[in-house]
Amino acid sequence: MTVPLRLRGAYRRFRAYTEWNFAVQRRAHPGGALFLSGLGVDPELQGRGVGGALLEAGLAREPRADAVLLTNNPRNIGFYERHGFAVVREEPMPGGGPPTWAMVRQPGS
Repeated sequence: MTVPLRLRGAYRRFRAYTEWNFAVQRRAHPGGALFLSGLGVDPELQGRGVGGALLEAGLAREPRADAVLLTNNPRNIGFYERHGFAVVREEPMPGGGPPTWAMVRQPGS
């Protein structure tokens, strides 16, 4: 899938962030894995199982693969732990950004 973006002057920062993001993923899980990204639920619908259903649907695409995700929100950690993920790394985002937690889930967790 291709997503058209107009980055203009932000291209270098976007590219640097993307490369850093992939490097964190590799440090968290050096082997092949399913990488999950971009899960979000409208705040008015949170707490109704929508996020869990979306997460499980993503995991079902490769049920025998380890899964890796990154989050910058400490409130998300418990949600992902309830779905079998465990924090394996915590790293500060470059440039003074928020911490990033890398989480991994083994198949069948």
